[in-house]
Amino acid sequence: MNKTTVILLLTGFAACSPDFKQVKQPDTSSPDPKAKVADVVKFSQVKKVLDDNHCTLCHQPPKPAHNIDLTTSQAISQNTRLINVAQPGSSLLVAAISGPTPDMPPAKKFTPIPQDGVDLITKWITQGAKDDGAAAAVLEAPQ
Repeated sequence: MNKTTVILLLTGFAACSPDFKQVKQPDTSSPDPKAKVADVVKFSQVKKVLDDNHCTLCHQPPKPAHNIDLTTSQAISQNTRLINVAQPGSSLLVAAISGPTPDMPPAKKFTPIPQDGVDLITKWITQGAKDDGAAAAVLEAPQ
C-alpha cells in the first residue's frame, strides 16, 4: 500500500466511527456583505442625530444660522469650513459638538449631543461624508 491509500483508509475508518465529528470549515469564498454594510455610516443616520439634537432648527434654509446648513449631506460637504475628511477631528462640525463643554447645541437651550452621536458623525466624515441618497426633509420652523 502506498501512502495515499493509507491516508484514505484511515479517513474512511474515522468517518465511520460513531465518535467522529466532522468539523465544518467556514465558507471564505465570499465575504459577509452585512459586516461591511454595518460599518458604513449613512447620512440618514447622521441626519437623525442632527434632527434629534435640534441642530436643524437653526441650521436650515432659507437663512441658516451662521450660514451653516445641516439639512443635507451636499450642504454639509460643500461647506469646507465644516468638514475635513482627511482630519475629521479638525472639522468645525466635530469641534463644535465635542468635548466636555461643546459649543453646539447651545447649552442654555439644549443638552449636548451624546458621545455616540458625535462618534457617528466623526465616522461619517472619516468615511468621506458621502450621501446615501436618503431624501432630506427640511424641518419647518416652529410657529
